Amino acid sequence: MSLESVSEDEIVAVDWPTYYTQVPVWLLLAPISAQAYRMYAFLAEHINNRQPGRRISCPKQTSIAQVLRLKNPRQVARYATELQAVGAIRVEEYRYAGGMRRGYRYHVRFNPPAGHDGPVALSQFYAEAKDSGAAAPRGRVAAALDKTAFQPGGTENSTSGGAAESTTGGALSSTAKRDQEERDQQERHGAPSARSAPDARRASTGSSGREAGGSAASGKTKPGLTNAQWALVREVLGLLPDGLRDVPELTTPPRKVQDAVLEALAVGGPWERTPEQLVEFRVLPRWDRHWASILFARDLARPVGPLVAMLKRDPRCNDPRCDEHVEVDTGRPCRVCASLRQDARAQRAPRPSGREAEEQGPAAGSAGVEPVAPLVAEAAMLPGQRGAGQERVPVPSWTRGIGDGDCPNEEYRRQREAMRLRRAGA
Repeated sequence: MSLESVSEDEIVAVDWPTYYTQVPVWLLLAPISAQAYRMYAFLAEHINNRQPGRRISCPKQTSIAQVLRLKNPRQVARYATELQAVGAIRVEEYRYAGGMRRGYRYHVRFNPPAGHDGPVALSQFYAEAKDSGAAAPRGRVAAALDKTAFQPGGTENSTSGGAAESTTGGALSSTAKRDQEERDQQERHGAPSARSAPDARRASTGSSGREAGGSAASGKTKPGLTNAQWALVREVLGLLPDGLRDVPELTTPPRKVQDAVLEALAVGGPWERTPEQLVEFRVLPRWDRHWASILFARDLARPVGPLVAMLKRDPRCNDPRCDEHVEVDTGRPCRVCASLRQDARAQRAPRPSGREAEEQGPAAGSAGVEPVAPLVAEAAMLPGQRGAGQERVPVPSWTRGIGDGDCPNEEYRRQREAMRLRRAGA
């Protein structure tokens, strides 16, 4: 039989799909969106058919978003939530890259979960339908196939012997009848058809190589802030310096700033701070000493990154009550920071070697190291941070006034201009 003699409506062997993914009927009839159904098919396609006992799929979130035609990969989470709600998938979190990155494995379910009360076959779906005229569509479809499915122009064309319905499509028509009878019998007995069993799935190219790679959405979104959390965020932002507080971008702070503020406050933990302590002992010293000059000289309209950096805790000191080398509860210099500085200076001090070390004895390594007094907290320490009898280290005059909300003074401008001229001359 040549392809020229076959109608465009006729199904021949070359038209059967080479690669396909089986999706169970119960999920087709489940109350989920079309995008969630498509996501399930994409996850099912990634299953390694060489290990039928493991229904694990690990596509990347960006790949799922590309298939679903989503601009933002984070939108995948809503459809993963739909699939979890009906029991079609189970999500397992795992860590990789030394625990620094998070990924997810999707355990794909083919059979309906326990307690599923929805239809699992089209016969059940139509039996529950309100329209009684749609109760038996398979019989009408079969009758239509017997008469017109394989005939050009839709007319009957039987052979002289009557054994087949069409010279070109009789074999396929009889095959379709047998398949139809088998499906109807399986549905009456409530058993899944052998042709729709998960193990009969065709192999697809590339599905086995992507089993363990990538990460995907967890199906969860961040909850919004409570009223108490919002109050803390607003209080911290209200205590910022004027030049930083009045930036339009912080009028409605982005989620990145909200999370940074709540993490810095650490309510209920050993690193807990009040809003006043956080701003006075951590944010303001960094603003006066570093960030004010940078933001005023560059772009004050983009303060999110610098503000998040000012809110982060310095990991070099493990004292939970220390900020910028000052104890937030007492205002005195942090003894842990002073000890760390002293140890660092002792390690950098010159030490005798060779014969000198042997002559001077075991104490030679520390003989030339003078004891270092505890450090004064910081040059820009605020008056409220100083303890009784503690002297303030003078702050350079050109740094004063930078953090009070005003533009840098003339001395600061002069030094910046001189630095620019030196660079141009070099």
